[in-house]
Amino acid sequence: MDKNFLEFWGNLLISIAQGQKQMEDMTRWLKQDATGLDSLMAPFKKVYGLEQVSPATGKYEELWNRQLKSFQDSF
Repeated sequence: MDKNFLEFWGNLLISIAQGQKQMEDMTRWLKQDATGLDSLMAPFKKVYGLEQVSPATGKYEELWNRQLKSFQDSF
């Protein structure tokens, strides 16, 4: 299993335990195909190494697609 997937969900579940708003945000985020909602994008990008690559590069899009697919396959 993808270790980043487990780390992302572990961190997110801890946050969710701290309030219902995160759960509502997470549900909306998943329905939007993992786009938007900065409160969830920041931890996703951090865990999956996306914050280390400039979004203005082709490498970012390639990495984004690969990491999103890995996340979705694990989900």
